[in-house]
Amino acid sequence: MDPTCSGSVAPAGLTVQVCFPGARAAVLDNLNRQREEGRLCDLSIQVQGQVFRAHRCVLAASSPYFHDQVGQCIFMQGLSCWGLLSDVALQ
Repeated sequence: MDPTCSGSVAPAGLTVQVCFPGARAAVLDNLNRQREEGRLCDLSIQVQGQVFRAHRCVLAASSPYFHDQVGQCIFMQGLSCWGLLSDVALQ
């Protein structure tokens, strides 16, 4: 079995494993490109006056700290989460 692929083991004939070795990198590259273009971003982070657009799910998956912080916010249009973090503001 290719170490870059994951799948469960099942009796012969019941599992088909399809491997996309570059899929992880491609997904991250595409998410970063979307972020850079400001597409599908659902979160802004302000750090020392500079605003960074982000994908909430990527930020939460990348950091237990942001996972907890983002999880405390209810994101609705027009509702912000300023003041949750000491030096960082979520919007």
